[in-house]
Amino acid sequence: MEQTQSGRMRPGVWVAGAAVLVVFVVLAGLGYQAYRDWARGAPGYPSLADSPDADLVGTIAYYDAATQCVRLMDASAGRSADVYCLDGTPEGTGRINGPQLAWRPDGRLEVTAFDWPQGEEPTSAWQVLVDATTGDVEEVPDGDLPEAPPVPPAAAIGPDGQQATLTLRDNRLVIELIANGESRTLLTSEKYSTDFGLTPSNELLWSPDGQYLVFSDGRLLLTTTEESSTTRIVVESPGSFGCCYASLGVRSYAVTDATLVIEGS
Repeated sequence: MEQTQSGRMRPGVWVAGAAVLVVFVVLAGLGYQAYRDWARGAPGYPSLADSPDADLVGTIAYYDAATQCVRLMDASAGRSADVYCLDGTPEGTGRINGPQLAWRPDGRLEVTAFDWPQGEEPTSAWQVLVDATTGDVEEVPDGDLPEAPPVPPAAAIGPDGQQATLTLRDNRLVIELIANGESRTLLTSEKYSTDFGLTPSNELLWSPDGQYLVFSDGRLLLTTTEESSTTRIVVESPGSFGCCYASLGVRSYAVTDATLVIEGS
C-alpha cells in the first residue's frame, strides 16, 4: 500500500479504498437477486419464495428445463415441488417442442408436446394428464390429442369480465386493466436493457379468483391486481424443450385455485 515518508497513506489511497467500500455496501444492500437483475439489464423484483404473500391463493405450474420436470409453486408461500418429470430428453428434440401446460376442470394438469417438422404446421406429439394430489399419470391416446396449439388471445379476460393487456413501450412492459370502458395501469416497468433479450409473452394468465396475473418477460412474473399492485419473480428461468417453442405461442405455465404444495413437500 502506497505510503508517505512519514508512514501515512496518501489521501488518494484513502479515497480509492472508500469508493470500493461504498460499492460493496450498495451491492449488499441491493441483495443478490436485485444485483443479478441489474447486471442483466432487467427490472429487479423480489422473488415469490423470498417475499411470500399469504393473501394470494392458488398454485402455479411451470417447466424446469434443468431438471426436466414440471414444477408447482404455491402462490402464497413460494414453496415448490416437482409433479411430473420427463424420462430423459424428449424424442426428436428440435422437432418436438413443449410443454404446454393447462389445468383441466377435474383438477388434473395437461402436459402437451408438439411436433413441428420444418416447413409444416405443428401438430400434437403427446399429452399426459397428471393428478397433482396422487401423482397418477394418464397417457392420452393419439386419437384424443388436440389437433394444433391454440392461438393466444390479445387480451386476457378475468373472472369478473375485466380485460388485462400487456404491451411493450419504449422498452418498458406495461400492464393495463380495462373495466367498464376505463383503464387502470397495474405495472409500468423500468426500462429493459437491449442486452436482456426481452421476450414478453402476449399471454397474461389470470388467477381463478382474479387476485393476480402471471406472465413472462423471459422470467416468470406475478403481478397483483389490487390498487397498489406488486410484482414478484415466480422463477428466474422457466424452461421449455425443442428448437422453436417460443414461436408456437402456447402457454408454458398454468394457474389453479387449489393449494397443492404443502409444507415439507
